[in-house]
Amino acid sequence: MNVNSFVFDTGNFAMSTFGVYANAVEMNGDISGGMAVPGAFKFSASDSALIFTPEPGALAEGDVVYVRLTDRLNNVCANPVQTPPIGVKLFKFETIFTDPPIQTITDLYARAKGSKIDIVWTPVAGAESYNVYRSTTQGGSYTLIAEGHVTDYAVYADFGLTNGVTYYYVVNSVTNGIESLSSNEASAMPVSGRTRRRR
Repeated sequence: MNVNSFVFDTGNFAMSTFGVYANAVEMNGDISGGMAVPGAFKFSASDSALIFTPEPGALAEGDVVYVRLTDRLNNVCANPVQTPPIGVKLFKFETIFTDPPIQTITDLYARAKGSKIDIVWTPVAGAESYNVYRSTTQGGSYTLIAEGHVTDYAVYADFGLTNGVTYYYVVNSVTNGIESLSSNEASAMPVSGRTRRRR
């Protein structure tokens, strides 16, 4: 669980109450004791999602957190396994801090050929895949052109480009499902009949 926010779907929160508790004890399908975690929540009717954001410092890594929903109508949160009480639904999490993403690629460069650009970088240790972004404007904004690109040699070939147009690229690595910050920007202009390289 990301302690900065967590989301879950329940379909309909009409007539329901909601609370987040730390250091509580689960007993007979409900919780006893514990401290309410200060924070704010918002409900999105469009996708039936309730998002809770704890106050900074309210949770520490390893805290066991219970999300407690009570449904006065007994038709949203009722769980036949948790009896009594009917109409109480518990979600149990252990908080895990995740390191903020960092830049992992700093040597991206581009090599142009006719209607094609190859971009190359040093492989990132432990990376599962790469996301490649392209723009025709220096500094972006960028469009994702290859998601989950897997390569042993850290190269991507972009075909079907327009000669005489400069293209700008950044590449992000993905490790354990976490996308890195963007690489340095590399650019090149495909020109028919000759090669042009820019860093």
